[in-house]
Amino acid sequence: MWIDQLLSAVRWQPLELPMNWARVEGELGVALPSDYKRLCESFGPGEFSGYLDVLCVNEGPGPDILKQWRACVDAAAYRETPERPHPLFAPYQIFERDRPAGLIPWGVTQTECEFHWLANSGDPDKWPIIARFVDSDWDRFDSSTGEFVVRVLTDSEFRPYSVAGIFPEPYFQPLPQLPGSA
Repeated sequence: MWIDQLLSAVRWQPLELPMNWARVEGELGVALPSDYKRLCESFGPGEFSGYLDVLCVNEGPGPDILKQWRACVDAAAYRETPERPHPLFAPYQIFERDRPAGLIPWGVTQTECEFHWLANSGDPDKWPIIARFVDSDWDRFDSSTGEFVVRVLTDSEFRPYSVAGIFPEPYFQPLPQLPGSA
């Protein structure tokens, strides 16, 4: 439902791209939300309204869910302990197989917002979204990825994350494909 609304809002025809979810979920050690996977298969790597990058599977250069997650794991490894989260992610920790819960990044913005799921071994379609502007407090949203993206792009009351007032006509711009990367 929300992905259909997103497709309509940005006037986009779904691409039905194949994504190697087995590889991604195998490395993460957990399944990902179904609407996120549909979003990525429908749009592929790119940017919404010149603002929001959804971190899909991207074999080429540019944003990618595994690249971003690995960078977070590496950053957290320097100062994180089981008792004390890394200050960049506190009060949360980055999701890893040996943890009951943690953050998996799925989106970033041009204004340094970061969007994560608070992942656990339960149903990924019920994971909350944890969001913030860099160096500010975390906000929690009990919504799907698709709903969150639709609200960022179209709901001017969805503060502080909405860009509906800045970009009244939301759009999607796919990442350019380099020769040999498709």
